[in-house]
Amino acid sequence: MRARARFSALCFLLLGGPAACGGAARETPPSVPAQPAPEGATAGPLEATELTPVAAPAELILQGRFRDPALLLNRGIDWVHVPFSWEEMLTSQLPGLAPNLDLAAPADITVSLDPESFGAPKVLYAVAVGLKGFDEALHALRSAGRQVERVSSGVHFVQLDPEVSCVVSRSVGKTPARLVCSDSRKSLDLLGPYMSRTLPAQDLGPADVRLTLSVEPIRKRYGKKAHLLKVGIPVFLREVSLNNHRFDSALSDAAHGVVDELLKLSEELDQLELSARIDEEREVLDAEFSVRLRGNRSFIAGELTHAASAAGPAPALFWQLPADVSGAMYSQGAPVGDRHALIRRTFMELAL
Repeated sequence: MRARARFSALCFLLLGGPAACGGAARETPPSVPAQPAPEGATAGPLEATELTPVAAPAELILQGRFRDPALLLNRGIDWVHVPFSWEEMLTSQLPGLAPNLDLAAPADITVSLDPESFGAPKVLYAVAVGLKGFDEALHALRSAGRQVERVSSGVHFVQLDPEVSCVVSRSVGKTPARLVCSDSRKSLDLLGPYMSRTLPAQDLGPADVRLTLSVEPIRKRYGKKAHLLKVGIPVFLREVSLNNHRFDSALSDAAHGVVDELLKLSEELDQLELSARIDEEREVLDAEFSVRLRGNRSFIAGELTHAASAAGPAPALFWQLPADVSGAMYSQGAPVGDRHALIRRTFMELAL
C-alpha cells in the first residue's frame, strides 16, 4: 500500500552536532579545496582487503540514504526563510575537517540490533558522509589537534567529542573515503566496514531521501516474547478498573482486542519504506510511503489492503476548493463492516 504527501520544508543534519534549520535563500556553496596532505605523504597502493565488499549485518533493521545532503539542507533552509548557515555550523563544530566533507555525495544511515543484547531491545547505529580525500582528512584532523588512531590499513579512528566516535575509512562509491560516526566504537566495528566498502556502491534509486525499515530481524529476535503482552492484561485491568461492570467489561474487550491486533500485526508486517524527491519548481518535497505485509488477518492490514485496492484520483469536487485553501486531503473510506461495528460499540461503552 502506498500513500503520497508533500512537505514545503526540510532540514537534515547528519553529524552529531546540534540540529537546526533556517536561512535566507542561497545557492549550493562552491566546493572548498581540501587541505593538502603532509609534505612527503603518499597514499600508497591499496591493500586488497581495504575495499573488499562485506555482507550487511545480519540484524540490520534500518537503512537510509540522503542522495545529496547539501542540496537537501539548502532547499530546506530556503523554504523556511530563517537565518542560519549550516556551513558555518559545521566549520565551528569540525574545524579543519569541514572543508574535506563532500556533502554533495550520498550520505547513509544504518541501524542494527545489538547482537549481544538479548533482554530489552538495544540498537547500534552509524551515519556516514563522503570525504574528498583520505590522507587530506587525516591531515586536517591531526592539524586540528585530534588524536588519530590507526585501526587497520585504510581505517583510522578519531574521537570527535565524548559522545561522537568516528572512523575515517577508504571507500567505494562516489568518494575515495568516508567519515563514519556513531555514539560508540562498538557500533563502528559492526557497521563501519559495510558503510564504507559495500553500501556506497549500492544503487538505492533516484529518490533524494530513502528510509527502509525491515521488521524480520526484530520478529526473529523478539517474536516469541510478543505473547507476553497477554500476561500484562490482568495487571492493567486491575489498575484501571472502576468497579463498574459495564465499563470494566468494555475495557477488557478493548485491551484483549488491542493485544490481539498487535500480535497479528507483528506477524504480518514485513517492511516500511519512505522515499522522497525534491520538486524545485514547486518548492515541495514529494514523498511516498509504502507498507509491505505478509498477510491481512489483522484489522490494520485489512484496512491498508482495502485502501490500496480502492485508491484512485480525487473527485472533481475536490478541485473546486476555495482559492485561499492552503492544504487539503482526500481519502477513500473503507466499507463499514462487523469489525467496525464492534470497535464502535466498545468505544461507546467506554465513553458513556
